[in-house]
Amino acid sequence: MQCERVNDEKNIIQYHRALTFDESEDMSERHGGGLPTEEELLELLRNSYTGYGEENPGAMYPGEDIWVAIRRINGKNDIMYIGDVNEDPGTVYGDKYGYLNWEHSKTAAPPAKYEET
Repeated sequence: MQCERVNDEKNIIQYHRALTFDESEDMSERHGGGLPTEEELLELLRNSYTGYGEENPGAMYPGEDIWVAIRRINGKNDIMYIGDVNEDPGTVYGDKYGYLNWEHSKTAAPPAKYEET
C-alpha cells in the first residue's frame, strides 16, 4: 500500500496517519522541499483561500480536520490548522494549547486527521 500522496496543486503531501514533527520534516525534505514557516503558511491561507472582503485566513481544506507542521518565528516547532471543522484556519497549536511534546516521539502525534491513500 502506498503511504503518501503528493497534491501538486497545493504542494502538500498527504499521509495515511498523523506524523511526528520529525517525520513531517523528513518527508518534506525527501520530496525536495521543506516545512513552511508560520508566516509562509498564513500568507498562503490569506492570499489563496480567503474569501473576498474577509479578514481571517480561509481553509485550505474546507470540511476537513487537518494540522500541518510549521516552523515558528521564535524557532519552535509547531503545527497550524488548515481545515475548518474544529478550529479557525490559521490557528497555531502552541498559541492556543501550549507547545507540543510529540515532535521527536515515534509513538505520539498531534491531533489530526489524514486521509487514507
